[in-house]
Amino acid sequence: MVAGDITDPATLDALVQSAPHFDGLVSCAGVATLVPMRMASEKYLQQMLAVNYLAPIGLAQRLLHKRKLREGASLVFISALSARAAPQAAGAYAASKAALEAASRTLGLEHAKQRIRSNCIAPGYVDTPMLQRLGSAADMSEKIALTPLGTVTPDDVAPAAAWLLSPASRWITRTTLTLDGGISLPIRL
Repeated sequence: MVAGDITDPATLDALVQSAPHFDGLVSCAGVATLVPMRMASEKYLQQMLAVNYLAPIGLAQRLLHKRKLREGASLVFISALSARAAPQAAGAYAASKAALEAASRTLGLEHAKQRIRSNCIAPGYVDTPMLQRLGSAADMSEKIALTPLGTVTPDDVAPAAAWLLSPASRWITRTTLTLDGGISLPIRL
């Protein structure tokens, strides 16, 4: 196990050196705060990009450059439904996750000959401490309650990541799996 700041290049290098080869990677580090775009400072924008985009892609680049990913390896990046929905006051977060999805698709194309797959999982409102910090408990409970299938938890996201790492998904690359319990449905029937 490697402990450190995911935005620190030394931490990324240590992660790469922590094993001789990798069959897969799940990048799930993330940060989110709500700031209207007109009030978003450059420092805030840089933090969103550093954690949600630059760190996961930087780690993947290092693994690929050092040829640490075995043929058939799978890269799984945790994105967010926000990458497509862009909720109010979450523009920087949404942009960082949209960039992550675009880079993942590019990695999947560039490394297809090595059968290295790259995919994203885009959860909706996942009941985590990060989500709870975004607003009042009542606000977040209300948003979570809008999910037709009920509360999405990390335990719902983990099996999707495991599946994308597994041989069962060997023909899936360059895609984003929406895992939102139905909240992105435009209408309820």
